[in-house]
Amino acid sequence: MSVPSKVLVGLALALSLGLHWALLQTVAWTGMLFRYSQQATLAEAIAKTFDGRHPCSLCKVIEQARSSEKQEQKDQPKFPASKLDPAWLAGSWEGCWPPQVGPLVIRDGPAPRERNWEPPKPRPRHLS
Repeated sequence: MSVPSKVLVGLALALSLGLHWALLQTVAWTGMLFRYSQQATLAEAIAKTFDGRHPCSLCKVIEQARSSEKQEQKDQPKFPASKLDPAWLAGSWEGCWPPQVGPLVIRDGPAPRERNWEPPKPRPRHLS
């Protein structure tokens, strides 16, 4: 797999897991920490940054976007028609499982060929 395709797969995985929100939140916290540390001590800046009572504008946008994304996921049907899920279909197969099979019948086939040659004499010796 080439490097650009690995990067694209990694980026798609990160987006599907929601890591973009974590990255944006980290950027917001870093900016808040920097801004609050200019006005107060570092301990107070850390407390203001992570207490949840002093969100910045980026934090508000992130929270709003995440909540709307969760609401969209909640509104989606559990089993969309475009997805074929065997577990969901199992209820309509009640009479089909387990499959009914008849008895096993072994038919007479051709007899195995007989060996008509003798092993070599004297017996070959292996090199040890």
